[in-house]
Amino acid sequence: MNKCRRLMHYSLFIARIRQNIDRGMPIEQAIDESISYCIRHDILKDVLLKNRSEVRHMLLTEFDEKKFAKSMWKEGHESGYTEGHDSGYTEGRESILEILDAINRGNDTVEKLTALGYDAKTAQEVLEKK
Repeated sequence: MNKCRRLMHYSLFIARIRQNIDRGMPIEQAIDESISYCIRHDILKDVLLKNRSEVRHMLLTEFDEKKFAKSMWKEGHESGYTEGHDSGYTEGRESILEILDAINRGNDTVEKLTALGYDAKTAQEVLEKK
């Protein structure tokens, strides 16, 4: 970055926006403050004076896209969790019904229930409750 002044200034500009956001500023305010700060301190001054509204719009769009992507990931994660939970509940219910059916058919020994794929502890607990 020391070899390219524009790149260094761009990095300073973006860092200023991030600092403002980290301090709790809304995105619009963080961008506006950073633009004003950079103009006052001769950081990308020529670009920001000439294209202030375009730069602001571009940054708002970019930050909104990141926010959107993050919200989509969160929504997908929550949906996956719910589907996994529901699926696990259904599978567990079906397993219990199979155990009860096996017991009702006379397969009421731990050995017979474990042969059906259930662990010995669970089979023993089911039989004790019978």
